[in-house]
Amino acid sequence: MQQTECRGGKIYEINDVQDIDECKAACFHKNCQAVNLYQVGEFQFKCEILAYVRGYFPAQGAACYISYI
Repeated sequence: MQQTECRGGKIYEINDVQDIDECKAACFHKNCQAVNLYQVGEFQFKCEILAYVRGYFPAQGAACYISYI
């Protein structure tokens, strides 16, 4: 969900990621429920790996991806 941030239990954070696939791979290895991807610069991104999600909130420069694994 673009322009949306998932909020919940953050278990891991990765800075300087190249794309969402890098975040999704980390999510798979951490057995997570969701990933937040944040744009921190023009070509700079970071992601948060969440163990669980409590809710969804509007957020500029953010995108939430739910794991269906």
